[in-house]
Amino acid sequence: TGTRTHSWDTPGTYQVKAQARDTHDKTSEWTLFPLKIKIIQPDVEVTTKMFNIGNVEVKIKNKCEADLHNIDYNITIEKDRPLKIFDINIPNNETINLLEKGNTTAIHSAKISLKLGIANLHIKLTHLGFSKNIDKKVLLIGRIAIVLPQLKIKS
Repeated sequence: TGTRTHSWDTPGTYQVKAQARDTHDKTSEWTLFPLKIKIIQPDVEVTTKMFNIGNVEVKIKNKCEADLHNIDYNITIEKDRPLKIFDINIPNNETINLLEKGNTTAIHSAKISLKLGIANLHIKLTHLGFSKNIDKKVLLIGRIAIVLPQLKIKS
């Protein structure tokens, strides 16, 4: 039994042939047919629930051709402007162990205690070198969090 690993930095389809070497340093013939290896770029859709009580809910949908394993995420809510009375810093770091092809899962910020003000909502997903960042504004009133829509201004 033997193992060999290799990783690709660029998505694509690769042809792989193999050859074995035994403990007496004898080698086999190359495999007759190459094995096709397909490396895909993770593709996820991220949406935020607008009205939240106690935490912020974020939905992650797997839009790629395969299951995704071990997606690390970070959701941070932090103050937008310096407020001497209210300190807003709510971090949460966790991992989605499995997100099957085509499925959606919900992730949440840490619990929100009594807060007041406009804050920045940062969402970061990472998976094997892939990274996706989303930044939004959130209005905090007590334990209620309202994710504000992003306005597009036409000139």
